[in-house]
Amino acid sequence: MVLAVVLLSLVAWRMRRPGRAADRALLIGIAAAIALMIVQYLVKTDREQITALMTSLARASDVEDIDTIAAALDRDYRLDGLDRDAVIAWVEATLANVDVDQPYIAHAEITFPTAETATAIVTARCELTIGSLRRRGIQSLWQIDLRRRAPGHWTITGVDPLKIGPRPVNALGDLEVPPGL
Repeated sequence: MVLAVVLLSLVAWRMRRPGRAADRALLIGIAAAIALMIVQYLVKTDREQITALMTSLARASDVEDIDTIAAALDRDYRLDGLDRDAVIAWVEATLANVDVDQPYIAHAEITFPTAETATAIVTARCELTIGSLRRRGIQSLWQIDLRRRAPGHWTITGVDPLKIGPRPVNALGDLEVPPGL
């Protein structure tokens, strides 16, 4: 938005002051705008990278893409007595019994305790189908701990479900479909 205002200002200035200097200023402004758009496209902040990871995991749960989910889990993942392989097996079994439709990240609050770690508090929404029971607008709250393994590559070191619908959840292994869902 700011870029558009600056470019429009340059165009207006150019129209009021014709000449080589105005032409040069307009060309420099356009070149700078293009360069800034390219940089914005190519350079992703840590926050943008983590948000993209969360979005890809939501999509992966919709299409039961276990490979994408497994790739996001850190090799040292451990939580609630479950290691990485146990969590992958749990996710695969859960997605075989529960149909997740239209998942999306409604909100993500991301903090960086250190330069190499992050914590995301994520609110997700989806539709769930279990057998013949279908519920829309299910909201869940998650704490996701991450570690930077390489520049631009974040992996998940822990997942704590905090709430499913109105019901608090204590641990990943406790997840079940709440009664009356």
